[in-house]
Amino acid sequence: MQEAKDYIKNLAILIPIFMIVTIGFNWLMNPYGIYDSPEIEGLNKLKPEFSTHLRIAKAWTVYKQKPDGIILGSSRSEILNPNHAGWRSQLVYNLALPGCILYEALRYFQHAHAIKPQKQVVLAIDFLMFNVFKPNSLDIKREAHLFVNYDGHINSQLLSEKFLTLVSIDAFIGSIKTLIMQEIILIEKLYLPNGQMHWDAPYKHIHHQGGGHRRSFQSNENHYVNSVWIFPPRNQYRFVDPKTGQSTFNYFRTFLNTAYRDNIDLRILTSPSHARLWEALYFVGLWPKFEQWKREIV
Repeated sequence: MQEAKDYIKNLAILIPIFMIVTIGFNWLMNPYGIYDSPEIEGLNKLKPEFSTHLRIAKAWTVYKQKPDGIILGSSRSEILNPNHAGWRSQLVYNLALPGCILYEALRYFQHAHAIKPQKQVVLAIDFLMFNVFKPNSLDIKREAHLFVNYDGHINSQLLSEKFLTLVSIDAFIGSIKTLIMQEIILIEKLYLPNGQMHWDAPYKHIHHQGGGHRRSFQSNENHYVNSVWIFPPRNQYRFVDPKTGQSTFNYFRTFLNTAYRDNIDLRILTSPSHARLWEALYFVGLWPKFEQWKREIV
């Protein structure tokens, strides 16, 4: 009986100690770059987990930096330069996200605009962003880190969500990875402090993948044909959800309405692509849909 009491007593002491150590370790390592902990060369300066938790990390970076200009779009937009002389905003952040659908771009626009009114926004739209069947990577867990909800109301749970990352097992594992991966060259400059993907990153990826540009092209085309434009298992591309009647163009209209209402200099571009990818789009029978998409945008 006494042994059981001692066990419970020791457990009651060890659990708070473990929690305090975990919180302190996660804060110091700062794997997602969302806390104000010091950056120490060889210990935590490089952030490999920033790219693996990009939707949370970029959301909190915007909260910290409070830019008045942002870049939105898919991975093609990640290399657009926020420091270009053409910007009129004082501080610009590249908020583009890989595999981003239009709903996600809209939510991050609302997030940044609620934190600080935006003067300029570059929205790079892709055909893939408007497929109603493409899964939304911004799940409930990630959306909880945004400053406002879809209707514009302030997220009252925001700071508690930030604290929860200090005690999460995922962050603890990320802290360990941050510690042991400081010497890996590939992650040294994957993302710059302004949110832009480092201009060397695509070339490093091609080199690391092997096979040169030819293999990279083939891999990219195969990925788009089988997993991006006609996302399995539906293998369909539609602008309107047949069950709910919700159109992805409604999110685009919300972008425009907000920009007009708040006098935001919104620049919209369709992301360029290599001719081989357009040939692949034609091959899978989506070219008429692609032309319809551009007409609808206009």
